[in-house]
Parts: sequence; C-alpha cells; structure tokens
Amino acid sequence: MNNHHEHGSTFRHRTSVAVLAGITTGSLLLTGCATPAAPPSSAPAPSPAAVTTTAEARTPPATRARLTEAGRSVLRTGATAFVGTLHSGRCETSVALGVADRATDRRARVGHAFQMGSTTKTLTATVALQLVGEGRLSLDDTVESWLPGVVPSGHRITVRMLLQHTSGLFDYTADETFTRALLAEPRRSHTPQELLDVALAHEPTFAPGEGWAYSNTGFVLVGMILAQVTGKDIGTLITQRVIRPLGLRHTYWPDDTPFRGGHLHGYYRTEPGGSEYVDVSAFPVSWAGAAGALISTVGDLGIFQRALQSGELLEPVQLAQMRRTVEIPGTDGQYAYGLGLMRITTPTGYVWGHTGGTLGYLTQAWASQDGTRSLVENVPTGAATPTGPDSTIEQAASAAASSLFDTLTDP
Repeated sequence: MNNHHEHGSTFRHRTSVAVLAGITTGSLLLTGCATPAAPPSSAPAPSPAAVTTTAEARTPPATRARLTEAGRSVLRTGATAFVGTLHSGRCETSVALGVADRATDRRARVGHAFQMGSTTKTLTATVALQLVGEGRLSLDDTVESWLPGVVPSGHRITVRMLLQHTSGLFDYTADETFTRALLAEPRRSHTPQELLDVALAHEPTFAPGEGWAYSNTGFVLVGMILAQVTGKDIGTLITQRVIRPLGLRHTYWPDDTPFRGGHLHGYYRTEPGGSEYVDVSAFPVSWAGAAGALISTVGDLGIFQRALQSGELLEPVQLAQMRRTVEIPGTDGQYAYGLGLMRITTPTGYVWGHTGGTLGYLTQAWASQDGTRSLVENVPTGAATPTGPDSTIEQAASAAASSLFDTLTDP
C-alpha cells in the first residue's frame, strides 16, 4: 500500500525528475509544556553528539523519548534535519535535530521556517469554504461560471471536484518536461496560468467526477477562482482570513525570495541515497502556487490545525463539508480525502490533516478530530533526485508521524 505522503505532495514523486534530500548531525532541542518554541538562531552548531534539552516535568518522558526517536529514525536515512512538535492540551513537546544549514553547520531550531508544500491546500480550502459560508461561492459552481473559456469541459467541473481531486484534470507536476525545466531553471517564476497550461496540454485522467487522482492543478484553479470571487490573490486571502486572525507570526506567502528570516535550508540529493546535496532554499516556489507555496513553522502549523478542527475557522456546516470524504484508491479504506483535508483511520480513531512535499522539504501536519491535539513535523530533505525516486527519507518521515498518531487519538 502506498504511504499517505505520496497522496499529499505538491511535487509528484512518480516522475523521473524530482525532489530533494539531506544529511545528519545530532543536535537536539526539546521544549516542554507551556514552553514557547525557541526562536531562529545563527549560533554555531554544536558537535554532532551535543544534546540540549529543556522540558518541564509535566511533559511525559515517554512522549519526549518517542518524538526524539522518531526524528532520529529519519536522520538515519540521510535527512539533513528533523523538527517536530506534539501538542496535547497545555503540554507541548518539540524536537529539533540535525543542521539547518550544511554549509555552516548551524543547528536546526524548532522555530525555523520551512516550505509547507501541500499542507497549503488545507488553508486554500479553508478560505474557499469561508466564502461558501458567506454565500459568495458555491461548491457546485462550475469552473466555467467563474473562468469562462479557460478549461475545456469546465462546465462539468465543480469547485468541489477541484478541492477533492475528483476533477480528472492532469497534475501539472507529473509532466516530466515541466519537472526537468524546474530543476534546470530553479529561479524562474511561474504564473498560475502557466501552470494550468502545462496541465491542459494533457488529456484528462478521467471524466469529471468519475474517479480520484491527486492533482495540484485543481488547487491552482481554486486560487484563480477565489481571485475572481474576491478580487484578491490567494496569498492575500490566506493572510487576511487565516494567518492574521490566528496570529501566525511565522507563516506567510513568499515572494521570489522565499524566506524572510531564520529557516531550515532545504536539499535534494543528486542521486538516490547519494552523498551530494543541492540547496534549494533560495529558489522561488511560485511553481506550487495555491497548491503548496506557503512558508511556516511547526508551531504555527500546529495552531492552524487545531483551530481548524475545533471549529474556530469554519462554521459547523462548512467544516462538515470539508470532512465529507471519498476513499483514496489503493489504501484499503485507511486513507480518505475531503476538501483539501486528508483523513487517516487509526486503530484508536481518526486523525485529520495533510502532508506536503516540495523540492527540498517534507511536511506532516495532523490534528485530532476535536482540535485539542496536533502533531507537525518537517524534514528539509526532498524525496527524489534528477535520476530517480529517493523514497527512503519520505518513507521514514511518514513512519515517524504514523508512530505517534496514537497520541492524537488515545483518551
């Protein structure tokens, strides 16, 4: 069975041209219950054996140990770093392992920013559903009604289909020519229309509403539709409707210089399992658009996930619409997809959230159904190379998150 990250990556991993990876040292930072995450730092990295911990006694030692070991398991596959935070009530346990920058050996910090990848989709969908709740948009509106003449058969494709990956539109990141060009010219900016043109050069995967296939193209179109509805671009909408109301101080829509402050450098390996790494941190992520361009931190992403599931951002009717899922094929019912939101069935209950992957970053962001608990991790090392898939780190990152799902669902 495919791991769940594969269904949530902005950058598709089945192509021969692809995404990125890392290396490891052993610096560690833990913060405990009610202790804020450490801010980004430019201090020199400690030796590989150095371990720093700060955790209040209320943080269960077993929880700290499990999160730490989950991170170490990812580093053993060649990832450059691991940052993760587990929130439960007033208790928050955070871990940072490895280096933020291989060139300087500067150690990773919990407060360092990273590219969210497809976890952006949940914020895009949240804005769309807010507009639905305000009566300005309907999930049954067609693409043609908002973007006339832009998409062939747009009269048969609804907003709901775009948000749920049932439109049948080809995923532009699965175009091998596009992915090769992205690696060859990583500093090039892309407009939503350019991304859409890549997708529309291919035949649909299936007729609208007749199947399920992950497609970043759908979310690029959602961004374009929301711009028509409001007169504002998706970055402005997410900032005004989600980021500012929640006080997410380290989450933002990037410009051509992706990062504004302390961040994890993202990498990919030049070949699967190789020892040479390419730093992609300075490359724009306009190619991900409304499907995956946001920057955030594990702390901010946890706040968002909890606020969403607790009903702080959407009215009950719209949250129920977001949670109305279809089964992801080939997962034996364990994984299902709502509107920009994934559901995983565990032995002890549901977890809700999304995964994300860009050229140099892998993200997992999950919350309990009642919004009281969250788990967020980022690994700043991508999942593929110019010569083929590099799935070892991706699989380890997925396993690390899955190993802690019981902390989100146990009574």
